[in-house]
Amino acid sequence: MQMREIRQSAMVLLVGEQPAPNLLPVRHLEPDVAVLVYTDYTHRTAENLRRLLETSCRCLLHKVEAYDIPRARDSLAHFLEENVGGFSLIFNLTGGTKPMVLAAFELAHRRGAPFVYVETRRDRTVLYVYSISPQGTIGLEKQESLGTTITIDDYLRAYVGEYDKAEGFAPGEGGAFERAVYATLEPHVDEILPNVKVGGAIEIDLVIRQGNRIGIAEVKRGKAARKKRPIEQLATASAREFLGIHTRRFLILGTAWDESQESLRDLAKARDITVIELPSFDEKGSLSAEDREQLIERILERL
Repeated sequence: MQMREIRQSAMVLLVGEQPAPNLLPVRHLEPDVAVLVYTDYTHRTAENLRRLLETSCRCLLHKVEAYDIPRARDSLAHFLEENVGGFSLIFNLTGGTKPMVLAAFELAHRRGAPFVYVETRRDRTVLYVYSISPQGTIGLEKQESLGTTITIDDYLRAYVGEYDKAEGFAPGEGGAFERAVYATLEPHVDEILPNVKVGGAIEIDLVIRQGNRIGIAEVKRGKAARKKRPIEQLATASAREFLGIHTRRFLILGTAWDESQESLRDLAKARDITVIELPSFDEKGSLSAEDREQLIERILERL
């Protein structure tokens, strides 16, 4: 009996500003080849993804026009035929510009190739898998929650490429508070990393991961806890060009804000920053059981 040939698989990824919607499906579906389709605006993101993914699959990069549907379609069709013509194709239509999505969808429809879309919900990430029948009818084959497929290192490398990590905590009371927060959270989250620097000058006190979800935290005590700068730091670090719009943000304070900090509270709310006040921290470097419980609960609630 003749053995049926097993075709290799290739996933076509439309690279936009946010790499996570491309990274997660590749890790989940494990294609033999990842085709990273990028534009003038997303070359850096494509290179970050290539360096990250090439340890597990072969990566091919192809540049297209961001807003010219016919040129993007024809260019991509030629590239796929030349490089993965005999492969089983699947298209990820989550990223890229809308014209890129339309161009890729037309190719998928022509070939009868399946395609996927990633939805990031508050509590989980969902992958929708669609099929195209020989008659051209689109059907939803399945939807599934994605399991944990990334680490903090994966996320940072996908978004910013290189980053720096300091060893230990800063000296003094501020460092002691950071250490107390870290020690409280560490047994209850999947991963936590202190003192990370991205983009050359942006310092993040804590990066936290629960499943595929990432949070960043500024941990402040004393005068620093009553200033606007930590809020601005969180907003900058989670901008599109750094850690991206899917990053949760936390401001963890070793004090309680009073009425004089209402403007800061309003600003944090406007920036979707969760403020956690832990006024029990003392000179011995400890937190009350109530504050420890509140810290864990609030972090896990957002992640």
